[in-house]
This record gives sequence, structure tokens and C-alpha cells, in this order.
Amino acid sequence: MRSALQGAFELDRIISDVKILIATVSHVPDVRDLNDAGCSSYLAALRSDLPNLNALVVLDSTGHLRCGFPPTHVPEEGFAERPYFRDALQSGKPVIGEYTIGKISGRPVLPIALAIKDQAGNTNGVIVASLDLSWLGDMLQQRGVPPGGSLTVADRNGVIIARQPFSDRFVGTRIPTPYLRLLTAQQPGWEEVTSQDGTRRVLGYVPLSAPPVGLYVSAGLSTDASYRAVKDATRIGVALVISGALATLLATWTMGSRVFVRPIEQITQSLRMWRSGDRLARTRQVAGNGEIGNLGAELDRLMDEIDRSQEQQGLLAGELEHRVKNTLATVHALAVSTMNKEIAGKELLPDFLARIGALARTHEVLTRERWEAADLHKLLIGVFQPLVGNLDLRVGLIGPDVELPPAEALALTMVVHELCTNALKYGSLGSPNGRVELTWAIVRRNAGRLLEMTWREKDGPAIQPPSGKAGFGTRMIERALRGSGSVAIEFDPSGLICRIEIALEKSAEI
Repeated sequence: MRSALQGAFELDRIISDVKILIATVSHVPDVRDLNDAGCSSYLAALRSDLPNLNALVVLDSTGHLRCGFPPTHVPEEGFAERPYFRDALQSGKPVIGEYTIGKISGRPVLPIALAIKDQAGNTNGVIVASLDLSWLGDMLQQRGVPPGGSLTVADRNGVIIARQPFSDRFVGTRIPTPYLRLLTAQQPGWEEVTSQDGTRRVLGYVPLSAPPVGLYVSAGLSTDASYRAVKDATRIGVALVISGALATLLATWTMGSRVFVRPIEQITQSLRMWRSGDRLARTRQVAGNGEIGNLGAELDRLMDEIDRSQEQQGLLAGELEHRVKNTLATVHALAVSTMNKEIAGKELLPDFLARIGALARTHEVLTRERWEAADLHKLLIGVFQPLVGNLDLRVGLIGPDVELPPAEALALTMVVHELCTNALKYGSLGSPNGRVELTWAIVRRNAGRLLEMTWREKDGPAIQPPSGKAGFGTRMIERALRGSGSVAIEFDPSGLICRIEIALEKSAEI
């Protein structure tokens, strides 16, 4: 949108200069009074100073040519049928016409017309300036567009009068019917479209109702092109130097260099320094101090945003590196614990992969929450679902909503996974009618918040406490919560009971 608005601004300056020109010329006595000889001599003397026009003529009230340039054969039928001629007579104000093949030059032009009034205030003719569309196309080409981008100018009928790229291909053709609605939009806007050249673009547009009133301007950026902010900003700055200088020459030949060149040189030099690595370089222009001041202030804001974005990317990269290292350390600890397990004649790989799977599901929950906290209920579902069928019938989860810090979430995942695995092998979940109830509550103790959980197995086989030292699963459960909480296991004959406490006020960095 910004690029389209800047293009519209540049075009409005060009059109405004032509309007000022014809308004000034219309008050010259020889022109105002339709003095053919004096008028022709006066307009011919202006020709060399107006490279943007290929014709400047004066018509009487019947549409017949009275004077102007270039001095070529004029058709006898005149110009009365031209819409811009009729509109100028009716409105009494400068009128922007539509895409036209000039009767005098035979070339594509955009006519800009104004009614001429005599000393008594009566309309006695029309002065017409024919803006050379080839010249306008050259201005767009010098302005430049980003790789895969486009800039289009169309008249009030949707006929394209200037286009970059592929000017020869599109000038004189009509904007496709599905996009003609953009000409009459209420205000400037944007949307994603497929352009006539087949490129998918995000299109910013300025409708006919916005300056320059009567012309439509759109700027497109390819969705596939790489965004390079500094290069784009430099291109816009250089384009504004060129178009601003040209527009200024048409309106103020003597004041242009003092008013525009020095600030623009400062902007360009600042951009070059910034691109070469000087991140403190800024244009130091002040918003509200004319168009150039607004441009410089906007470029300064753009460079500030890019610097902040790059700094944020560096912080995110460091955070990611930290999390990956800790995750790999956790996997290493799981591998060491599993491979030290003494189980004769059994494969250790399934146990190891199951623990890694539980760890991965917890990481998925934490990632969705941006590693700030994990919902306890979602965490438990993620552990039970891959292991227990008929989850709603076999497992009861009862407790309030709790957000666990990342370190405690990972530790609790490993504990519940080990309890579930043991219950499937030796406890209630290994029996058809057995089930597990897992309840929890938040309590306060010693000015701190604790999560108290109770794992209780029901309707399973009778169990006996181990006769020797604690098994691998028991040892892993106790180690997992070391530093985050505590665990106590009761081998009740009716079913295993495990009581867990986790401190919520203290969270380990993950």
C-alpha cells in the first residue's frame, strides 16, 4: 500500500504541474483571446521546455484547433467529439481525460484539458495538454520496481496508460474484469491477486477517488520474491530522487536544487552507510517537515524495525540452542538409565522408545504453549493415550486446572509413564477390569504452593512389596522428581498407591 501511495503521490505531482501549466497559459492574452498568430508563436516557444508533452493546443468552443504545437496537419472534423473536450466545457475545471490516440501526434496520450474564459468570464475555448505516455512509461522505468513486482496506472475506464514491467505488452489494454471493482473502492487498500503476467502478488491500490483523482494506481510485490528491506528502501529513495527532481523542474525550475537535492543526498548517503554495516546511520529527517522529511523519517523507522527484528532473531536462536542442548541431555540420561537396566533376555529398545515418546508428547504440549507452562490434564492424556485402550473407562483423572512449569512437566511425565508401564505389566491395567484413579489438588505449605497427587490402582491383582532392593522403575520414579518434589510408594495388597508432591513456586530452567 505504501508503494502504491508513493506512486500515486508522484503521479499527482506530475498531473498537478500540467494543470498549473495550462491554467497559467490560459490567462495569456493571445491565448485567452484566441489570437491565432500570437498564440501559435507563444506556444511554440514553450515546446523545448515541455518534454513531457507531445502536444499543447487551443481549441475554440466548436472544437476546432486554433493554435498550438506540433505544427502538423489537423483533421477538419476537429475535437468536439472527444469526451475530455465536452467535460472541460461543462465543468470549468481542469479535467483528466482517458487513454487516447492523439489526432495530431498519432501516439498514445493522456489529455488534460481546461476551459478558457475571456475577459468577460465567458467560455470561448479549451486548452488541451497531451501527456506523452511514452515519457510517463520512462518515468516508471526509472523509478524501478522490486524483483517480481509491478506498478500500474490506469484511466477512469480501466485502460492501462503506464505499466512496469512489460509496458509494451499492457499499455492500451484494459484491467481484467474481476479487478475493475478496485477502481471504485472507497479508499486505498490491498489484496492478494494473480496479475495479468501470471505472477502471484500482494497488490496495494489507490482508487479513482483518491489523488490524483481520475487515475488508478496499483503496486504489486511478488509473494515468491525474497524481502530485502534495505534494497527496497534504497530503490524507493532513488526513485523519489528521480521523480521528485523531474516534478520539481516542471514547477519550480530555480528553487529545486536548494529545496530537495541536499536532503535527498543525505538520505541516500545514510542508506549507503547502513547497507555497508553502519547500523547507527540514520537520515535524521523530521516527520512533518515536507515530503522529503516524511520520507526520511519513514526510512529511519524502517531501519529501526529491521534492527529490532534482527536482535530478536538472535535472542530466539540462543534460546533454541539452549533448549536443544537440555533436551539432548535428557535423552542421554534416559538412554543411560534404560541401558543399565538388568533384564535378562528382553529387548531394551521398546522401553527406551516408549520413554522418548512420552518426552516428545510433553515437548509438543510445551511448544504449543511457547514453553511457558503445560496444562496438567493435557499432559496426562498425552501419556495415557498411547498405552491404555478405553481410556475413559480404565483411567480416572480428577483435579483442578493446573499449569505446570516446563521442568516439572517433563519430570512428572516420566513418573506417570513409569507408573503406567508398571501397571500394565504387573498391576491393575494388566487386568481386564482393573483401573487407575489419579487425583490431585493444590495446597499451601510454608508460604508455598504444592501440587499433591495420588496414584491409586483398583480391581487388579494382589501385589506384594519387593523382597530385595527397589526395582528399576521405582528408582527412576524417585530420580525423576529429585530437585522438583518427592514421591512415596505404598505396596497395598489391593493395589499400588503412589503419592507425589511437586513444588509449584520453584521452576527449573529448561
